[in-house]
Amino acid sequence: MGQLAQKNGSSEPVRSYGQMLQKDHSDANQKATAAAKSVGLTPPSELNSKQKAMYDRMSKLTGAIRVCVRRTPVYRSNDERLG
Repeated sequence: MGQLAQKNGSSEPVRSYGQMLQKDHSDANQKATAAAKSVGLTPPSELNSKQKAMYDRMSKLTGAIRVCVRRTPVYRSNDERLG
């Protein structure tokens, strides 16, 4: 989603927020993958159907991306970052 916000965001704060999301989630994903592997689990390598549907829906948005980002739980916990 961070990549989409960077690509389709209608303002610099949204694009910047997308960059932050991409970095934070990439870092968290690497840690989660390492933790899963350390206990013998194989983490998923693809999005599940619900995640794919959300990505597909979000990828079609351009100027409205800010409204959608504001509705996500992640945004609500980082509200101050969009300003």
